[in-house]
Amino acid sequence: MIAGMLFIGTVVVYANLIQPAAVEVGAQRQLVFSKSAMFASQYTAVDRVRELIIKFQGTAKLQDTMDLVMPLTAQTTELLNQIQAIARSSQVSLESFSLSFLPFESGRSSLVRRLGVLQVGLSVSGSYASVQSFFRALERNVRLLSMERLDIRVVGGVRDVPSDIFIGDATVRAYYQP
Repeated sequence: MIAGMLFIGTVVVYANLIQPAAVEVGAQRQLVFSKSAMFASQYTAVDRVRELIIKFQGTAKLQDTMDLVMPLTAQTTELLNQIQAIARSSQVSLESFSLSFLPFESGRSSLVRRLGVLQVGLSVSGSYASVQSFFRALERNVRLLSMERLDIRVVGGVRDVPSDIFIGDATVRAYYQP
């Protein structure tokens, strides 16, 4: 009889205390699992947003660089400033500068935008090394330029004394996106 009472007492304790606690533990585990899953999905979403922000920042930097290489307008003043800065750093004198707008150049594909073209005529003078340095720097300038013509000649000396002054004449094309 004592064994029966103990058995019934155990069933009562189990039914009244242990089973509700087990159900509560199960519910808490489900809550923890769902919150963990939600946190993981939010973390993934935040990580993707962070990657997109970094990607778009890179795109903005790329767009800024492209605007320097091929500006959206002719920007003739900036082009002249770049050429003057290159002349100063190369230690040559900018003797002449002329500028003319050429007709737009269109690409073969309809997807390619047309290009605006500025034809720049310029003449510089200085030592041979300086003139050479100027044209090298002009070729490596950040703005997209193409050298159409280049002529370097020495200025005549006096009575069998050679001159160390050279003149470089060039025709350069600068491009922009109208």
